[in-house]
Amino acid sequence: MRDLDPRLSAITGHFIMRAADAQIAEMYARYDYGYALHVAHYSNDPALGRHVFEGAAERLSVHPTLLRTMARVAENIPPPEFHELVSQRLRTLLPPTWAHVTALAHVRPHARHPLAVEMVRDSLSVRELAERARALRSGR
Repeated sequence: MRDLDPRLSAITGHFIMRAADAQIAEMYARYDYGYALHVAHYSNDPALGRHVFEGAAERLSVHPTLLRTMARVAENIPPPEFHELVSQRLRTLLPPTWAHVTALAHVRPHARHPLAVEMVRDSLSVRELAERARALRSGR
């Protein structure tokens, strides 16, 4: 890789920083909304409960599975661990994506941290991470 002109390097660095900040803000929004949906889903309030995902999905014009995934991430990954994940940087200098975090949410807690370390160290794509997560779940 050739050296960038210092001016272009500064602009590029600023772009990467802003893109990372935006990505992190979006991931926290998804995580926080997922947590709220999870709490509402298990609520004893008849207006909430089991119809939460369908009602919210209709309002947002998305499929309920998208919202269930957000809730599952918030349920399976505790806030300190989520914070640690989004503070990491891949080779692109950006944090892992929401899809990375979703793949990690399918892994048991004791195996998740070592897999997250691999994800950052090897700058795994979502597909590579999902394959390793599947292998862990199947015992390979």
